[in-house]
Amino acid sequence: MALPILSPPDQVAVHLRGEILSGRWKDEMPGVAHFQKELGVNNVTINAALQLLEKEGLLVGQGRRKRRRINMPKQLSKARKLRVRILLYERAGEALSVNTELLSKLQETGYAASFARKTLADLGMDAGRVAKFVEQTPVDAWIVIAGSRDVLEWFSSQPVPAFAMFGVKSGLPIAGTGPRRDLCTLIKRLVALGHRRIVMLARDERLIPKPAFFEQSFLDELRKHGIKPNSYNLPNWGHSADDFHRCLDSLFQLSPPTAL
Repeated sequence: MALPILSPPDQVAVHLRGEILSGRWKDEMPGVAHFQKELGVNNVTINAALQLLEKEGLLVGQGRRKRRRINMPKQLSKARKLRVRILLYERAGEALSVNTELLSKLQETGYAASFARKTLADLGMDAGRVAKFVEQTPVDAWIVIAGSRDVLEWFSSQPVPAFAMFGVKSGLPIAGTGPRRDLCTLIKRLVALGHRRIVMLARDERLIPKPAFFEQSFLDELRKHGIKPNSYNLPNWGHSADDFHRCLDSLFQLSPPTAL
């Protein structure tokens, strides 16, 4: 089942809410033109997002061509809240319900939480570039989505707390979680339905130099059900759209997967 996707105005509203609660702006919001340039979306989407925040009471309109006033909840303005940044794998992750629900829960709990302005993809999944970005971003804790081994190893050695959601974290001294139980349940169900050609696409940082914990769990679960896995079951689809299509073409050329 596909994860629900938020509308563009909802995505922008989630981002702006987090920035407001983190204290990025004081008293008044920047104008629409500012967000068009920063976020790369049109003014219709931005205005719709700002109107959503007005309905919540977080912003107050002050008339035509005037900036909206920030109406910070009293319980949040009394003291500085812990600042939490969510470092996404890629920008499209802002639209996934699993990430927006995480952000909303943190904000409801009282944390000044928001998505980081850059993603792991923006930083090339390079531990050095990630380190430079993190060191320039004053926060109290990080949540890292699908980090590579090098990236999570760097986070695990830092004094600022970090939590790994998914990612190649096995054996590292870092708190984290992953969907392994759901994966086992899914494969068991697929096998019960008669599927044998089960394929899971993965990117190179999940497979090199060896399969990460989640990917290895996938292979182990196939073996558990009598399926001898190989590169067909766990192909490296690369990073670009062309790589993805080439991977699909190779999969469907001779023996198409029955579950992908």
